[in-house]
Amino acid sequence: MLEHRKRFYSYLIILISLFILIFWTRNLYYSIQEHSDEWEIFKTKIIKEKESLTELQAIISKINKNEKDIKGNLDKYLIHFDEKELLKYLYDYAENNNLKPRSISFSEWSVGDLWFKLWQVNLSIWFPNEASMLKFIGFVIDKNAKYTFFLDSFSYPDFWSINKINTNKQMTFNLKIYYK
Repeated sequence: MLEHRKRFYSYLIILISLFILIFWTRNLYYSIQEHSDEWEIFKTKIIKEKESLTELQAIISKINKNEKDIKGNLDKYLIHFDEKELLKYLYDYAENNNLKPRSISFSEWSVGDLWFKLWQVNLSIWFPNEASMLKFIGFVIDKNAKYTFFLDSFSYPDFWSINKINTNKQMTFNLKIYYK
């Protein structure tokens, strides 16, 4: 019987020590689990960041390859000009192509897309025929020209094909020009 009690007490001591061990170390276990979860989250973040880094490096290499072209395209928007230069530019074209400008007005500049200054130019011009009007539109939106305009809005009735007569027709254009 004494031996039976010794066994019982030994089992009891083992159980109590296991209980104490589990009771005191459970916080450590939860802490280890929490750190392991955070570690996995950080690993996935690192993988995503490495992917975005490789994408950015690819963009940088493309920019470096095409830097001259990009810089050349932006340089025309970095010019400083005034109304006199722009009026001369438009009137010279009109004079060389037998167009009759009626009015040209400029709005005050405002800050447009991508922080470039935006100037609104309103033109009213008499055109002898539809071909000269289409040629003028090509002139103002030409990407290789000294000034590149953007047509804000444009619509016109089909004057020339209805009347079958090449008579002067007045057209109004709302143009935008971006500059620094």
